Amino acid sequence: MHELNRFNIFSYSENAILIQWPSTISATLHQDIISIGQQISRLSPWFIEQVCSYHSILIYYRFEAISASEFSQKIEAIIQRFSGNEKVCEVGRKITIDVLYDEETGWDNQLLCQMKGCSLQEIINWHTKRTYRAYALGFTPGFCYLASVDEKLFAPRKTVPRKKVPAGAVAIAHKQTAIYPDASPGGWHIIGQTAQPMYQMSNNEFQPLINVGDIVTFRSIDKETFLAQGGEVVKENLNASN
Repeated sequence: MHELNRFNIFSYSENAILIQWPSTISATLHQDIISIGQQISRLSPWFIEQVCSYHSILIYYRFEAISASEFSQKIEAIIQRFSGNEKVCEVGRKITIDVLYDEETGWDNQLLCQMKGCSLQEIINWHTKRTYRAYALGFTPGFCYLASVDEKLFAPRKTVPRKKVPAGAVAIAHKQTAIYPDASPGGWHIIGQTAQPMYQMSNNEFQPLINVGDIVTFRSIDKETFLAQGGEVVKENLNASN
């Protein structure tokens, strides 16, 4: 059975339904999920909002206008119709993130080099040679989960998270990589920093730089270029209490 047909529908709350597929990182499945979500969004007048992730969609609907069972049936019919059609896998926007990778901006590079028995240049190469898909938004506004990193760069989350990492910190954890949009606590390994903001506000509307389905690559730049782009090197203060 194709993995797209292996789904379950749950009542998540009084006004939300959760659709789950096999727990895997698959670009093809993820693009199909996005396309299905777009079709579900046309279920007027019941649909309100949706949140797509690696292998799920959370659908908010007008529970006062339709029952959970009726809305679930409509969702299931959409998935079954979609599963029976030949599809073209579309991709989102292509985004390049400029990153300064060194020991000042990459707070964990020295540790990772020791763990991996490699050089800093190898870490840079492993991170920049890949193309990443944006699978989910979460944690903080503008934080986008990107996958998958080169297996040589796999690293677990830090045992003790930092109480504060800088905005623009580029980090890895397990198979994923991401950019911290704001200064915040964080348990991922930091390998560099970017000057590019991860979101902007326009007319009181939040606009993330990276959206689910986008394709992201990272480009290594030197310190002079980083500073010219408006970047500010944030060094780790090992004596700080926060």
